[in-house]
Amino acid sequence: MYFIKLVKSSNYIGSIHVICILIFLDKPDKPEGPLEVTDVHKEGCKLKWKKPKDDGGLPLTGYVVEKMDTATGRWVPAGFVDPNKTEQEITGLEPMKKYQFRVKAVNEEGESEPLTGDTAILAKNPYGKYGRNPLHNSCVSH
Repeated sequence: MYFIKLVKSSNYIGSIHVICILIFLDKPDKPEGPLEVTDVHKEGCKLKWKKPKDDGGLPLTGYVVEKMDTATGRWVPAGFVDPNKTEQEITGLEPMKKYQFRVKAVNEEGESEPLTGDTAILAKNPYGKYGRNPLHNSCVSH
């Protein structure tokens, strides 16, 4: 954010007009939502979000991605993402545990407020224990 101000100074010799540009630097806004969680399986998932509306007047240096096991309620790092990307593959989840995710935009002034997912996900394969629906057999010929 910046402001332009016209300053006038004068004395017995004359006067001068000066234009001052004031630039205010700050942390970025939080990334734009929603925080999408897709491709959930027993050990990971994919996250996707949008860039923040305001970068705080400085280029973004990246995004901090965090996960929380809902049983502990503690946020822990899950990755750092390049500022040109707005998605992350999450790995290292423990099967059958519930997780929530959040993302913060980062610049030289600091981290934004987090964009937090709406609901927790259960780390499990989408088709049961063996990764496939046992009632569906694509090898049967008719």
